[in-house]
Amino acid sequence: GSPRPGELVEITGASNTGKSLLLLELATSLILPVTCGGSERKVLLLDCESTFDESIMLALMEKGILNNAIPALARTLDTQQIERIQREALERLFVFPCYSREMLSVGWHYLDVELFPNYAAIEYVLLDSIFTFSCHKPTGRHVMDIRQYLRSCYRTYRRRAKMWRKVVIYTKPAYSPDVQEFDPDGSPTPEDILAERAARKRCRRKHAKNLNFPVRYRIELSLTNPPPIAENDEEDVDDDDDRRYTALITNRRYRRYRRQRLKRLFYLIDDFGFNWIEQQE
Repeated sequence: GSPRPGELVEITGASNTGKSLLLLELATSLILPVTCGGSERKVLLLDCESTFDESIMLALMEKGILNNAIPALARTLDTQQIERIQREALERLFVFPCYSREMLSVGWHYLDVELFPNYAAIEYVLLDSIFTFSCHKPTGRHVMDIRQYLRSCYRTYRRRAKMWRKVVIYTKPAYSPDVQEFDPDGSPTPEDILAERAARKRCRRKHAKNLNFPVRYRIELSLTNPPPIAENDEEDVDDDDDRRYTALITNRRYRRYRRQRLKRLFYLIDDFGFNWIEQQE
């Protein structure tokens, strides 16, 4: 089922796996009307990464309208009608850019009905990302500071979600303190990816209480197939090759610590957003 008011949903994954894009996809499905496959809800987007692009949002909305419109509406769709639906849907989206931790705190106060009664109908809060204003860089020297910061953010967001009865969906990088960073001058090799996965598996139990929060739903994004390797340094790898990703959705039942796997989805990222290609229950 869908998350209830007061619950948290976490989108986590490595860099370039589509966390911010998935957040925009969710925002699109929430603000679109029911006749176009949406939920017609009001959404507050706290943009800490400056990833919101109205042109991308319009493209995602157009894809949702064309693919999910009911038959009676699909037969009469034209350019003007699509633009009208997009304008009406964007009126249900409130974007608040955050360039500092103080601005992020101000953005949360938009949920206070007494201060901002016009925002009382907001049901979902989308945050990209929880890791933006961390105090220190993820080095071995400052690992504990980052964990404390993330735990503090989680407690704050959980308290505000319950207080204002909102569903909070946030993104978080898949960070592990025992994993070395990739070479910034080049793309990660398959050996680097395998080494990273092995290191994460070794330290998963050790750092589970510090890095994983008991959220209601967690969506873990990861790269399924490693990027191709050029045979020599002079040969360039085509960046347009399809990269296959996987999204693992788990939930946490009430009064239980263990998580239950709901489904595993496979997808590609193209010019039109997420392209779901397989599904396994």
